[in-house]
Amino acid sequence: MNYIRREIRYVNYVRERTEAHIHVLVTTERTGLVRKIEEGLVRYISRTTIADPLEISVAPLFEEETVTSNPLDDPWNSWIFGVSLTGDYDAEESTDHVNLRGRLSANRTTEDWKLTFRLNMNYRERNFDLGDETITSIMENGSFWAYIVSGIAPKWSVGLSSSMDTSTQQNRKRSS
Repeated sequence: MNYIRREIRYVNYVRERTEAHIHVLVTTERTGLVRKIEEGLVRYISRTTIADPLEISVAPLFEEETVTSNPLDDPWNSWIFGVSLTGDYDAEESTDHVNLRGRLSANRTTEDWKLTFRLNMNYRERNFDLGDETITSIMENGSFWAYIVSGIAPKWSVGLSSSMDTSTQQNRKRSS
């Protein structure tokens, strides 16, 4: 504990824990312990007058940092597209089922607009072999969701959202 007190001299140490604002329980002194304690103290120090001489520096993650593209030269014009396709098939002696899912998304966020569009699809087929006949159950679901927001002031925006879905399971066609 003496080592920590010598290295971190800008805090007041107390013996009575009820007088402390911050509690640090040290069971062993290891390499790097002082640094970890100082890292934890930064948020408290930043609220005091001793924060004025505080210097924070971050070493580069790589030896040579290179900029690969200018963010202003965005060929996608701030659009982000997503495609997801998944499926599974399961079978036993008298039953099998297949489930296919797909999702398309398009998102664009700029200083003035936020646009989000999603299309989800699901196809599920189950077959039950009853010996002399096969019963097939098919469920199809789909949905479309849109979200459009425009900034009208620094902390204010106005938006519109809309959705539509269809489901053979719930007997719905293009409901919103």
